[in-house]
Amino acid sequence: MKRNIVFSILGALSVAALGMCVSSCEQNADEPAAVTSLSVSPSSVSIPCEGGEATLTVGASGNWIISGMPSWLGASPSSGNNTVTSTSLRAQSNDSFDPRSATLTLTCADKSSTVTVEQAGQLRPLGVAPSVMVLSIRGETFKVKVTTPDNGEASVSGKPEWITLEGADGNTFTFSVPANYTEQSRSGEIIFSRSGFLDAKVTLSQEFIPMVFELSSNVIEVGSDGGEVKVVVTSTIGYHTQDLIGEWIHEGGVRDLGEDRYEHTYTIDPNPDTEPRSGLISFCNDNQVCVPVQIIQGGFANRYKHYGLFMRYTATWCPWCPMMADAVGEAQKDYPDKFIQVCLHMSGSDLYFPDAYSIAAPYNIEYLPTGIVDGRVEIENNDPSVNKGSIINALKQTQEKYPDNCGIEIRTSLEGRTISVDADIHAKAAGNYKITVLLLEDNIVKAQSHYSLGTVTDYVHNDVARASLSDAGGTPFTAEVPGAVNSFHFSKGINTACDIDNMRVLVYVQREFGDQEKIQSGDYGNYYVDNAATVKVGEDLPLSVI
Repeated sequence: MKRNIVFSILGALSVAALGMCVSSCEQNADEPAAVTSLSVSPSSVSIPCEGGEATLTVGASGNWIISGMPSWLGASPSSGNNTVTSTSLRAQSNDSFDPRSATLTLTCADKSSTVTVEQAGQLRPLGVAPSVMVLSIRGETFKVKVTTPDNGEASVSGKPEWITLEGADGNTFTFSVPANYTEQSRSGEIIFSRSGFLDAKVTLSQEFIPMVFELSSNVIEVGSDGGEVKVVVTSTIGYHTQDLIGEWIHEGGVRDLGEDRYEHTYTIDPNPDTEPRSGLISFCNDNQVCVPVQIIQGGFANRYKHYGLFMRYTATWCPWCPMMADAVGEAQKDYPDKFIQVCLHMSGSDLYFPDAYSIAAPYNIEYLPTGIVDGRVEIENNDPSVNKGSIINALKQTQEKYPDNCGIEIRTSLEGRTISVDADIHAKAAGNYKITVLLLEDNIVKAQSHYSLGTVTDYVHNDVARASLSDAGGTPFTAEVPGAVNSFHFSKGINTACDIDNMRVLVYVQREFGDQEKIQSGDYGNYYVDNAATVKVGEDLPLSVI
């Protein structure tokens, strides 16, 4: 803002000059009385906030002077003698929001007159949040909140034509923007106004959606059992399927996933032969660019022995935890030889397992008891008969939706109190996996809080996790090709608090969902438990094929 030069006010008049005014305006004893006159026009002036000038016309019969001048105001001239004079008032810029004023007094002898000078303050700005937005290329709905110093209502006085005002709730405005298929980035401003205040603006920008035609995978591997496969096509232009090679491949439905993504489902028949086979699906866009997807199905082979995994989060102080233990016992009776349990004791428990929190991290454990089936399904605390059914149903769902893929072979040795574990993981399908190796102890007699019995002093705890040999959350590995065997070696000293004779090794493998449909009861990440196996410390477990 430009500032005007301020002329300083004249200093106090000298005694001699004041005497001249008195002399000229007073009468002599022998002369007739002189009439003193003083006029000022106008009597009030207004100067804008950025500063400026105003002109006063002063008429006086003698010496006159201006007093009461504030620091932000100057006059030139600020005094005169026996004449009609124009004097210029010059105000500095008012950088505050508040207006200001001054009352100037012009004096000649016994006459005086006042002039009011008013200067406006700066306009207060409207507040806006957010003030800068980078909008999604695929469009979105967003809100802008405007704050006004006087709590009054603002209005939209300008916006780009590609922005739609959907409505307002007081000073909260809702806008929408469509996906940008223009092949050009665009930008603009939304202007908010209220009378008497500075406008506020939101600066917007939106990049454009590039021309895309992509497939989620160019090669899909299917087990000999067949099943469903899915191909996700991302395309900003039209497309169609052109070729379907393989009578054992059947086209299913198409689901719009939004954001120019479409999921195509195909059903693959079981392969009755021992040799693998391959088929082809082609997707072509409107520019006649075609992308093939190869379907490779393995030949019929023996299956690996499969066990599900039930993680039970518990504590000796938890009175309701025995209910979950009872449910597991009932499930093992009704669904025998189908799953392995691991008990992970949390803080405060006499059997506290520090690595339990690393294992629990993906599952957002908030209360005890809680059970997790195959890293997919949460079992809450309910009546044991209810939980028994929930556990069995979740285990069966894993077998139905995710047939066994990995075989587990374990060799253990014990030297003193140091255990060594060698594990070979046989993967039918290429992909990303994790292996976790834990030491479990059975037949631990510890007091247990019980919901109906109070404290049971001779409670027997089994399947208790005591140590991690691998990374507790799983040591990652990749099976580069179908049928790959990945080998691992782990060793660890066993704490003297543990009874070696009652200890077992638990090995479980997690597999990345990849192209498989993710069926979970919570947001547990991208892995599920593919298979689990356990063997007594000092013994071996050969690869089990059925």
